[in-house]
Amino acid sequence: MSREPIKVLFVAFGCEPGRGSEPGVGWGFVDEESRRRPVWVLTHAQQKEALDNYIATKHKHYAIHPVYVSLPGLGWLWKSHFGINVYYYLWQLKAGRIGRKLHAKIGFDIVQHVSFTRYWMHTAAAMVGAPFVFGPVGGGDSYPAAFWSELRFGERLREYYWKIVRLVMEHDPLLVRTLRRARATIASGAYAREQLERLGSRNVDVMCAVAPTPQLPPPGPGPGPGDVFRFVSVGRVPRWKGVHLSLQAFAKAFGPGSANAGNQNVHYTIIGEGSDLSRLKQMAQDLGVADRVTFAGDLPYAACLEHLATAGAVLHTALRDSAGLVFEALSLGVPVACCDIGTPSLLVDDTSGAVIPSSGGPDDVIARVRDVMLRWHGDLDHYRTLRAGAAARSRMMSRAARGDMLEKIYERVAKENGSPSGTSHGKPEGASGTTQIEGSKGMNGRSANAESAMRSGTANSPRL
Repeated sequence: MSREPIKVLFVAFGCEPGRGSEPGVGWGFVDEESRRRPVWVLTHAQQKEALDNYIATKHKHYAIHPVYVSLPGLGWLWKSHFGINVYYYLWQLKAGRIGRKLHAKIGFDIVQHVSFTRYWMHTAAAMVGAPFVFGPVGGGDSYPAAFWSELRFGERLREYYWKIVRLVMEHDPLLVRTLRRARATIASGAYAREQLERLGSRNVDVMCAVAPTPQLPPPGPGPGPGDVFRFVSVGRVPRWKGVHLSLQAFAKAFGPGSANAGNQNVHYTIIGEGSDLSRLKQMAQDLGVADRVTFAGDLPYAACLEHLATAGAVLHTALRDSAGLVFEALSLGVPVACCDIGTPSLLVDDTSGAVIPSSGGPDDVIARVRDVMLRWHGDLDHYRTLRAGAAARSRMMSRAARGDMLEKIYERVAKENGSPSGTSHGKPEGASGTTQIEGSKGMNGRSANAESAMRSGTANSPRL
């Protein structure tokens, strides 16, 4: 006899199928849990059209009940990074009020915050009144001290500015309340766990916030003897993404003056745009490798996956916590080289790629990445082993595996609260549902007039 499934509400400011970054993180949790039970999600109204369409036409599991929340008239805040954070902060307050009304109507066993993945900001989930799981959350990491010499004056000012912002936010009474009320806290990495424990959280679990999407293209076979070996970097390109380090390593491995100078069987594709793009293009010219480097610009998420499926390896030398499309690359059997910072260093190991120490500074990272590229390009037996290891690594850390871990956390929290717990094994009760709460946009309404300023970049581009 199956027990009644626990009722779970997600707070996911970003939640959209087929997207990367925060929308993909939120959707990943909602989609995976809907394979186990009906779920509810508080999310921003700008995702209504995409989410409703997916649920109506493609979703085949238990019901997903979206409740859409927006702040009419405040879309102008999305014109600056600071404004986005103000909007997000205020959105959580409104979502919390709506969540309380929803809890009074539904009676949730668990409410979980999953997006944005920030340990240093409060969440609506703490206001709902149901047992509350905070995370996975992370962020807050600063530019590594060994790389500060690379920063221009204005960039250093921004680093100091955000350090001050985080320090202030850590003393926000709403964050203090969030941490106090959490029945379980989940960090997305070692750094976030340290910060959460410093702020008073105990028994912090660690779980990656990202997991590979099930809708992946077929993996390619990888380059063979005589084939072009294509290195790929995907994501926005501000300075801290470290693409300049990978580009310099590529030039040292295959550019003028190297033993492989003029080798046309190697190529480097950089997908994305950002503040460092013009400098990177000039750097490719100056280093003499512009003929073997392609700047593809912003591409839709699906197109990025196609590039990964045919790639030889991914270079992701980010200097802050940024998962990018590392998980997707591994799931396609593509080895990844990353720095020992944040989520990528949890995803990648020596069976699936290379984790580069960052403590030695820019020159050391460049030299190490160069050596990795040369070995992967020159030793195809070792490279084939890494491709198999990447695929195996992704299976160990898949959405299903993460869902199993989350199930144990739910059961622990529900048991502590005296709530019934269990998993329904009956037939899914439908792929969609309608929940209408005053002040929110339910599924019966027309597509929300989301603030146009919230559309950051092209509609389908991964904001990584």
